[in-house]
Amino acid sequence: MELTIATNELRKFMNATHLGPAVHHAYVSQFQSNALGVIQIHDFLDPTVVNSLAHFLTEQAIFDPIYGLYSKKSHRTDMQEWSNAPENDRFFYYEMLNGTKPDCGLSPSFLTYLRFKKFLFGEDFRAYVGQVTSSALDATTAPLAHRLDSRHYLKPHDDRRSGRKIAYILYLSPGWHRDHGGALCINAQGQEVQRLMPAFNSLVLFDVTAHDKHHIEPVANLPEGLARYTLGGWFYCE
Repeated sequence: MELTIATNELRKFMNATHLGPAVHHAYVSQFQSNALGVIQIHDFLDPTVVNSLAHFLTEQAIFDPIYGLYSKKSHRTDMQEWSNAPENDRFFYYEMLNGTKPDCGLSPSFLTYLRFKKFLFGEDFRAYVGQVTSSALDATTAPLAHRLDSRHYLKPHDDRRSGRKIAYILYLSPGWHRDHGGALCINAQGQEVQRLMPAFNSLVLFDVTAHDKHHIEPVANLPEGLARYTLGGWFYCE
C-alpha cells in the first residue's frame, strides 16, 4: 500500500524516510497485526523540527498543574478538592502547557511549535494516520502538550469517548532513558500486555477501542531539569 496523499506538507515536518512506499506498507502491516492496535514509529520528525519543539517545551513554555478525580464526570478538578479526595479517587496529576515565557513569544522555536500544531490539526496528518491505521478519520482534537516529573501520575483509564478512535502521542524529551520510567502501559483483560517507552522523537498511535485500559508508569531517577514532555490528541471516526 502506498501513500495516496500529497506528501509536501508531511515532508516539512516528518523524517522523509517514513514516507517511502515500502516503509509505509510495513507500518500498515505492523499496526494491523498488533492485537491491541498499537504502533510506535521512531525518529518520526525531521531532526531540526524535533529539536526546535523540544527546546520550546523545555526552555520557553509555561506549564501549570492540572488535577483529576475518577468520581468527577469531566474528571478535572481543583487542587483543594483533589487534595481532600481519597487516594483511590485521584485519577491524575500532571502539568499542561498554558503559555510562553514573556521574552519568547516570537522565538524561532515557538514559531515552529505554532506551525507544527497547525500541521497536527490539519488534513495531511489526519490522512497519514488514517492510512497507517486503516481508519476513516473525520476529525481531530487540538493537540495538547503535557509535562510529567516524579511528582506526577496518570492512573489506569480508557479513552473511549463518543466517536474517539485513534490516539496519538509524540515524545519530546531529549536524553530519556529506560530507567527514567514513564512508559505507556497498555492493559487487556486486567493484565499489562504492552509497554512503550517514551523514546525521544517517537510517535505512538493506538486504537482506543482495542484494549481495556492504559496508564503511565511512574517517572523516576530524573536528572535535574529533565521531565517527560509529550504532544498528543485524538482522532474521531463516525
